This record gives sequence, structure tokens and C-alpha cells, in this order.
Amino acid sequence: MIQYSHLVHYSHIMATSSSDEEGQTAWLHSYLSTVWFFLACVLVIVISRFANKKLFKWVNSVVIFLCYGAGLGIVVAVPSDAAYTNKARLVETEAVLASYDSESETLMGQYISLYWLTLVLGLLMYWIEIYSHNGYFTLVDRFRDTTRRMAVDYFALSVAGAGFVAILITTESVPSDSDALTTLMVSLSNTLGLSVVSIIVGYGLAAWPQRLW
Repeated sequence: MIQYSHLVHYSHIMATSSSDEEGQTAWLHSYLSTVWFFLACVLVIVISRFANKKLFKWVNSVVIFLCYGAGLGIVVAVPSDAAYTNKARLVETEAVLASYDSESETLMGQYISLYWLTLVLGLLMYWIEIYSHNGYFTLVDRFRDTTRRMAVDYFALSVAGAGFVAILITTESVPSDSDALTTLMVSLSNTLGLSVVSIIVGYGLAAWPQRLW
């Protein structure tokens, strides 16, 4: 009889944990959907308000919308990620840890998808920028010259990056296994992105007051 009562109590705890986990998952999906909706609305307003329609084609606006959406999509997921991490550290119960594992998988899937999407869109944005300033007149010549110039630029960057990684491996600054190299590549990419953001923000902090006054 005592064993049966323990079994019923354990089954009740497991059912409650499963219900809480499903509720947390539903809440996270609702939160992300709501934030993405408002983010899309803000981007549409900003692009339609500030983009120069004489210089910007509709394709450029769509690509810019996707680029900003992918980049800011990573940012808007950070508060929920930090909240779940903090809760899992403070309340170390099986239900909370199980919920944390489930939500971490959801957020990690979004992080990875948006991360690679930003890289691909960054290449596309660079290609469109070169294409827009290309001096050729025919479509085929502009496409060929843009692709060639972009290939030359990225070939030079690839050679420089490979040489830098080879120096690090040769001097045993980093291990030569795949996980260490992947971590190094992600770190270098993030460093480059943050450096670009710092330069842009630094210019914006100086240029915006000049425009106002």
C-alpha cells in the first residue's frame, strides 16, 4: 500500500513536470513569435521611412530587411535565454532542469539558424553593394565583374585567414582538433562583427548630433 502511494505520488510529480515543461515551451514560442512580429513591423517602418527609394531597389530593401531581422533575431532571444539560465542555476530541480534543456534546444536551434543566415546574407549584401556600383552596362558583364571582384576579395581574405590559423597551430597556441578550430573560427567571426559594429556606432555617435544641431 505504501509502495502504491509512492508510485501515485511519483506519477503525479512526473505529470506535473511534463505539464510545466509543455507550458514553458508554449510560453517561449509565444514570446519569440510576438517579438519577431514586432521586430518585423519596426524594420518595415524604418526601411520604408529612411531608405532612399531613388537608390534602393525593392530587392535591396528585402535583403536589408532579412539581414537586420536575422541579426536582431539573435539579440531578442538573449533575454529569455538569460532568464532560463538564471532560473536553472538558482532552482536546481528536475523539472526546472528538464525545462531548461528543452528551451535551450529551441533557442540553440534559433541561434545556429540565424548565425549561418547572417553569414550568407552578409555575402549577398556585399555582392549587391559591388553590383550597384559596377561600371558595366550589360547585365551579364556586371554580374561577371561583380562575381570576379568578390571572389578575388574573399580569396585574399581566405589566404590571410588560413595563414593566421596555420601560425596559431604551428606555434601550438590552439589545438589542431576540429572542435578547437570551430571555436576559433566562431570567435574570430564574432570579433570581426563586433569590431565593425563598434566602428559604425562610433561614427553614429559623432554624426547623429551633427545632423541634429
